[in-house]
Amino acid sequence: MLIESYNRAKMYDGAEELVFRMIEAHPAQLSYREMLASILLNKGDTQRAAGEYLTISREYLHQHDYDKAYMYAERATNISPDLIAAHEI
Repeated sequence: MLIESYNRAKMYDGAEELVFRMIEAHPAQLSYREMLASILLNKGDTQRAAGEYLTISREYLHQHDYDKAYMYAERATNISPDLIAAHEI
């Protein structure tokens, strides 16, 4: 996938732009949000990466998949321990 190629080549801005377009086109596809979080971590943008993981967590919570919701909330708090919203999940 082109996004992964950009990410491997450390062309994070290009990868972020492409995956963001995929999220806009397919908002229910959580794997794109997970890709975005990974790219943001690679860029060093930990706050936004934690926010993406929190968004994924909330969606799994909405789907009543509590194990996955907890897992992604935990990822968010590991990245950004001060992210209070993640502690509430």
